[in-house]
Amino acid sequence: MAELKPVQLAGTTVSRATLHNRDRIAELDLYIGDTVVVRKAGEIIPEVVRVLKELRPVDAQRFEMPTHCPVCGEAVVQPEDEAVTRCVNEVCPAILKGSLIHWVSRGAMDIDGMGEKLIDRWWSASGSAPSPTSMT
Repeated sequence: MAELKPVQLAGTTVSRATLHNRDRIAELDLYIGDTVVVRKAGEIIPEVVRVLKELRPVDAQRFEMPTHCPVCGEAVVQPEDEAVTRCVNEVCPAILKGSLIHWVSRGAMDIDGMGEKLIDRWWSASGSAPSPTSMT
């Protein structure tokens, strides 16, 4: 995920954009601090499509994929037949939070009014995964 200075794109403010995986980052030759061109893939998901290398800061550093999960510290893996790198720690707070966000989403349980922002608030208040009693 690319963290961006907020910009207006197709009627919304965008501050994050997908980079897909390490292969895509290498293909883009992405450095930290680069100026990038972003579009909405499928008119919904912001994605980085090009790096404006002529605007690259002279002290920019090449982006390196982390070897350990930035949340739980466990080593990350990239299965041979996949392009993604992921944490495989089943109790990683980021994995648990992501699972909860998916579980309440429209594509799963479709819980009206329950979404990422509310889960983020519970998560911040509890310091970990919210228990069922903290959701009432």
